[in-house]
Amino acid sequence: IHIYRLSLYIYVYSATIFLMDNPFERNFWIWSVFIGTIFFVSGQICLRQSFEVSSIGKLGSLYTAACFSIMIGILGAISLLSLSIYEPIRTKQFFQDPARSGFPFLAGLFFFIGNSFWIYSISSKNPLGMIRILMAGWEMFLLLLVGLFIFRDKFQWLQIIGTILIFSGISTIVYSHS
Repeated sequence: IHIYRLSLYIYVYSATIFLMDNPFERNFWIWSVFIGTIFFVSGQICLRQSFEVSSIGKLGSLYTAACFSIMIGILGAISLLSLSIYEPIRTKQFFQDPARSGFPFLAGLFFFIGNSFWIYSISSKNPLGMIRILMAGWEMFLLLLVGLFIFRDKFQWLQIIGTILIFSGISTIVYSHS
């Protein structure tokens, strides 16, 4: 129970940083990656522990994915309620624009499906590091293509060389494991 309270306090504190206008916010995206990663790793530990305790068969990952998603939904509802109290006009404006408010719901659908497969991979009890390395590599490749072809991102040669080195490292680690 204490870890849930601590996580909720940190979540609320992190969310309030985004509401403040200050110079720190400009570079907070870098810190938010590190902070988010700590929470993702903590979540993966909890998910893996849920499969270490006892098995309820092949559907265990679906039950776990459902509970996982319910918690995200509860926290999302609390956040939306807080925002609607704190900034009711902006909340109304947000939901009046179908494109702005529709894409997050569509993203939620995709994330739910993706999280269900990700949780299934954790239930396989393969090493968490290998699961995450493979997932991060595949995700990086897909996002690179999305950036190039959909958002028209421009990359410099040093970034391309770095990306190739990262792919080489991921391939080496994954293939040495299998």
